[in-house]
Amino acid sequence: MSAVSMLGFMPGRWLVPLLLVLLTLCGSAVNYGVQVGGARERVVEQEARFLRERLSVEQARLDVQTGAGNALLVRRLVGGLGLHRGLDHALLITPEGRVQASLSRLDTGRRLDELSSPWATRLHGLLRQAQAQPALRITVDTLPNAPRLAAFTPIQDGRWLVTSVDMALPMAQQVAVARQEVLRNGLVVLAVATVLATLLHLLWFRRARQLSHTLEDIGRGQLAARSGLQGRDELAQIGLEIDRMAEKLQSDQAEIRHLHTLVNRSPAVVIEWRNAPGWPVVFVNDAVAQWGYAKSDVLSGAWDYSQRIHPDDARRIHDEVAHYIAHGPDEYQQTYRFRCADGRWVWLDDRTTLTRNAQGMVTSIGGVLVDITAQKQAQEATKEQADLLRMFYEMPFIGMAISSPSSKSWLQVNDRLCDILGYPREQLLQKTWTEMTPEPDLQANLALFQALLAGERSSYQMEKRFVRADGQIVHAEIHVRPVYQADGSLKHLFTTVQDITERVQTEAALRDHKDRLEQRVNERTRQLSEANRELEAFSYTVSHDLRSPLRGIDGYSQLLQEAYAPRLDADGRMFIQRIRAGIEQMSQLISDLLDYSHLERRTMGHEHVDLVPLVERLLDGFSADLERHHTTVVRRLAPMRLDVDRDGLSLALRNLIGNAIKFSSESTQPTLEVGSRTENGHQTLWVRDNGVGFDMQYHDRIFGIFQRLHRAEDYPGTGVGLALVSKAAQRMGGRVWAESAPGAGATFYLEFPA
Repeated sequence: MSAVSMLGFMPGRWLVPLLLVLLTLCGSAVNYGVQVGGARERVVEQEARFLRERLSVEQARLDVQTGAGNALLVRRLVGGLGLHRGLDHALLITPEGRVQASLSRLDTGRRLDELSSPWATRLHGLLRQAQAQPALRITVDTLPNAPRLAAFTPIQDGRWLVTSVDMALPMAQQVAVARQEVLRNGLVVLAVATVLATLLHLLWFRRARQLSHTLEDIGRGQLAARSGLQGRDELAQIGLEIDRMAEKLQSDQAEIRHLHTLVNRSPAVVIEWRNAPGWPVVFVNDAVAQWGYAKSDVLSGAWDYSQRIHPDDARRIHDEVAHYIAHGPDEYQQTYRFRCADGRWVWLDDRTTLTRNAQGMVTSIGGVLVDITAQKQAQEATKEQADLLRMFYEMPFIGMAISSPSSKSWLQVNDRLCDILGYPREQLLQKTWTEMTPEPDLQANLALFQALLAGERSSYQMEKRFVRADGQIVHAEIHVRPVYQADGSLKHLFTTVQDITERVQTEAALRDHKDRLEQRVNERTRQLSEANRELEAFSYTVSHDLRSPLRGIDGYSQLLQEAYAPRLDADGRMFIQRIRAGIEQMSQLISDLLDYSHLERRTMGHEHVDLVPLVERLLDGFSADLERHHTTVVRRLAPMRLDVDRDGLSLALRNLIGNAIKFSSESTQPTLEVGSRTENGHQTLWVRDNGVGFDMQYHDRIFGIFQRLHRAEDYPGTGVGLALVSKAAQRMGGRVWAESAPGAGATFYLEFPA
């Protein structure tokens, strides 16, 4: 049993004091950590300030004596630094890196990194960092993983004063003071927790035990038990609610007894079956005696309810119950015939409710059975007339009629048909449907009618026109079905008529609209073709008219550099170099723009492209850059064949690999990773580097044209590469995205449908 489970079984009068003690201990531990950390920070700050003040004075004195060439006094000044509290290293380092003066004469003349002190190597490394700073000043740093300060003071003529202070003693003193303070506070809080626990026991837990005893009595069935707690606190409110609950339970119990009496007096049979073969009955009220069965016999366990259902209804009832048990709903209604003890059959209306356990399995079946034999007999007597009326009046939005198969006249019509044809009911019943049907619809209708009379069709449906009373034409859809006599002879025809005039007019309007839309599409296609031709003309201008003067500038600047460079000063040569660099960048920008324009216009092909050979060829093209930057290439390529445009995929991967090499070139060990995988119906490629990375808030911006996150002086480029990648992925039906963080490298993904 876990500690948390044990707490769950512990009484509240012990659990609360224990939790208060644990909370006190945790708070003291946290306070101790904060106090110790603060003490150490104060020691470091105080010692650093004192050391910097002392070294400022010593810097001035050493500058004077060094400038005067007084080596003896310089060594004395360095040796005097040993009087500083905790200062155990003081070394004056010459520009050649050798010790000129020290607290120990054994160190004089030796190099700093050759000293036997365990701190010499760290001091030498920090000195190199201080010397590399553009502004020479006193630098004070803490040594990693050690209670020690190191200070580096620049002296005249390139000398450096290296000092080290041991802070172990002051830190230990401050930590001891903090420990005493934390202990004192912890004891105070513990005392307060003890007092609080005592008060809780006296004012809360004793009354809670009284509530517990009251609930135990109610649970044993003693509903007259009451808590008797007084007051306005939470326990008193709970006790009041418990007393109300007991009163409600007493009232409900009396109501249940009364309902039980009413159920036994009711003619409805309340029954419950167990979900088992034969549906054994586990409860039934006294009303079952109306069917001649004794209650004790029904509950004996040998009484099979399913065998008393009429054979014509049994299969349907069993199938329906199996469906409800498997799929729900858990409340349903069934009607079937049931055999009484004397052999007669009665109709039952069964209102059933299923009870399921936590796993969804049906554990019991409850029902209310009502004898509806009289209602069934009345329903059968009026069924034919009800069916006839229902066909006419259940669908008032459709015209309906009964016609004679011999005279073709209307026998009965509904209001909707009168509205459709424009006749009053009396006039419409004096007409035949043939005299209201124009040619050629009449001949088509008569052909279907004759096929129906000949038994070749069971019904027919058609679209036709009627002539309204006002002479207008109405388009209709009719469905004709025969109604037969008991002897099988044709009695009459039942017809439904749906007015579709509006639909026919709408279809005509749609056809007209479609013709106009096709004309507009053709016009738009022509405009797009003209726009593409203008775009091609623009690309030609960029490719030739802009590049021609650019090549002239490039040639003349090269001649100027080669022929007149000796005559120019340094600024002039720098200007020429910047001109040639700008020409190169402009030429690359024009090439990228042409690639982007060409990618937008050209038709993308679909061919099977093997990924691994393609990536190897691209990496071979970057071999010079990889060797120059000492970049490590990691391949995580699964064998993969993509159905994409080969040139588009090569363009996207080439730009991603080039960017990865460029932006990881300043890393200590540049690394480039190319990988692929197939999952969830998609083929994913990625290019990962350990370069400078970027902030994800600029994720969407980097795929825009001319968008850059770094200066061109730091990382050259045109700002078009990732726009080309995005456009290529889009044209090939894929997508591109990136994941990165500043200083943590970047990963670019390409995803295509598998």
